[in-house]
Amino acid sequence: MDDNMLEVREAYKRYGNTPPVLRGLNMTVKKGTIYGLLGPSGCGKTTLLSCIVGKQHLDCGYIKLSITKRKHIGYMPQDIALFQEFKISEIFAFYGTLYGMLPDRAERRTLELCTMLDLPHKARYIHSLSGGQQRRVSFAIALLHNPPLLILDEPTVGMDPILCNTIWEYLVKLAHEEQKTIVITTHYIEEAKQSNTIGLMRRGVLLSEESPKQLMESQNCNNLEQAFLELSRKQHDLHKLEKHKGIRYHEYPTSRLNSSPLSLPNREWFNFPRFLAQLAKNIKWTQRNIGILLFILVLPAFQSYFFCVSFGRDPSDLPFAVVSDELNGFVKSCDELPYNETYSPVLECNIPKSFSCQFIKQLERKLDLVLYEDLNLAKKEAAANRVWGVLHVSENFTRSIEERISEGISTTDVAINQSAISVWMDMSNFIIANIIRRNIAKSLIDFLQDVMAACDIPRKVGDVPIRFYDAIYGSNEPVYRHSSAPGFICAFVFYFTMTFTSGAIMMEKMFGLLDRIMVAGKTKMEVVLAHLVVQFVLMTAQTTLVLVVLYQFYDNPLNGDFGLTVSLLYTVAIVGIAFGYFLTELLNEERLISYAGIGMVMTMFLINGTVWPMEGAHELLKVWTRAFPIVAAAESYNSITSRGYDITHQDVYMGFVSCIAWIAIFSVGTYWITSRRKGS
Repeated sequence: MDDNMLEVREAYKRYGNTPPVLRGLNMTVKKGTIYGLLGPSGCGKTTLLSCIVGKQHLDCGYIKLSITKRKHIGYMPQDIALFQEFKISEIFAFYGTLYGMLPDRAERRTLELCTMLDLPHKARYIHSLSGGQQRRVSFAIALLHNPPLLILDEPTVGMDPILCNTIWEYLVKLAHEEQKTIVITTHYIEEAKQSNTIGLMRRGVLLSEESPKQLMESQNCNNLEQAFLELSRKQHDLHKLEKHKGIRYHEYPTSRLNSSPLSLPNREWFNFPRFLAQLAKNIKWTQRNIGILLFILVLPAFQSYFFCVSFGRDPSDLPFAVVSDELNGFVKSCDELPYNETYSPVLECNIPKSFSCQFIKQLERKLDLVLYEDLNLAKKEAAANRVWGVLHVSENFTRSIEERISEGISTTDVAINQSAISVWMDMSNFIIANIIRRNIAKSLIDFLQDVMAACDIPRKVGDVPIRFYDAIYGSNEPVYRHSSAPGFICAFVFYFTMTFTSGAIMMEKMFGLLDRIMVAGKTKMEVVLAHLVVQFVLMTAQTTLVLVVLYQFYDNPLNGDFGLTVSLLYTVAIVGIAFGYFLTELLNEERLISYAGIGMVMTMFLINGTVWPMEGAHELLKVWTRAFPIVAAAESYNSITSRGYDITHQDVYMGFVSCIAWIAIFSVGTYWITSRRKGS
């Protein structure tokens, strides 16, 4: 190993149950040489490089490197893997910090590389560069800290031929004069002639590992492409012969031959300068994506506003048909009555001329009444969905009510029937139907109390014999919005933090950004903590706006400790962050993560009391719903804001316990999936 920079022995690698990517590959790279790794797309080159730089485990075999730290590698992935919102100077400074370079040295090295690679002005943003220019910046980052080992995956793709030649001349100089070791993959076979050693890779193994001259001589060819073709034919023929004889071709090991540790494990779990660099990167990204920032901050406030103005308020302007036989043939409306009062010899007091008009006036305060003369026509209007129902008042309604008040238990059956109000309703909408029924009953009670008062009879006589005192918690006139607000705010705090977390991580994953900075030495702890700091600031702004809308602009109850309320929301937000990280490890596509997030929030709305109290759910459902994320937190929030409970009450502290438990579950799940995928 003294003369070798890199050794790969008996390397096996596959993804799940797919065909093996690496099939017992052996590879040796000497110090101070250029190793050209050639092969068609899909032959396993990128997978091999990923294992070499420590991104993945081998299933079997081992990799030995003469270096000991990740910052000793200069890695250029196949993807461009650059932060598009950064300037050229900023991205060099960022990676300089990751590599542990002093700012002055990083600045000098940046100027050297910009000159050598003919890069645009360092104040240019990455997203404004062409594809070739971005690839040159990516290449320069790998060279920035002058590492002893360079791993370059397709560095010259899309570059100008003259610039390609310049790059190869520079690589040859690095290898020969500065004893740098370079492993380079390329599709351009002929340009690899400048390598000291060429490894021809096909179907997960190396067909040959020789100098360009030896390779061409051994295959009796004039160029590398022809030599590669000849070796591929021999491999194909050998495989065909072995298959014909029943010989298993590169039988995949059924068990791990050794532990196959990462080639370069990162033993430093936290570095403060790297953390600050990641934090500064996150802040710049947030500042330079103003649309996303406004979406994150403003949308929750707008959602809260729309919730307050639309959710839980009594429906208004509900059309309802009224047919009064007492008015038919006499007047078309109550406004046409010649006088409003008359003396009642039965009750011995002045009463309204028409009790049906008195009742209609009470009901008009709550419903949009439409008078009809024909009962059948009114029913047809209800069937055609033009009104929500039909109310019918009999011809002798006033006299029958007088008799019921005067005679009491001696009232005749005829008077009882004539004083009853008949109602036919559209019951297809549960909430509207019950609100209309409540309004009709309330209007009738108010009407009877007015009649009692007109005859100097105590109003209480006309009320139902139930006495409601001041509510223990809440109001005697409860608003559905007040009881559903806890579930709403907890679900949205969870959803927005989950969305921002998963979106930020997936953006870095999809473009190879996360892998590249991890190879450069950054740790998961640094990434997570830097993200948490930004999330904390955004979460504070979000929560402030939401609470201002809910409790300053609207009268939602806040009877408990404000600090405890905010603490619970922060805990809920951390659950959302943990779930976001969990989804980014569990799922590989942003689309699937969005589906999972939406599905989770929709389930929360159904079972956390926002849509309907869970006391009405099936008995089996009641058993486990409190264990679901955020459900216990929503109940805790309601207990704090509506009942004024403190942290010592079980309903309150169980919300915190549930959140902490789910944070632990999602964190452990994330760690387990991450460790498993290192070897997948």
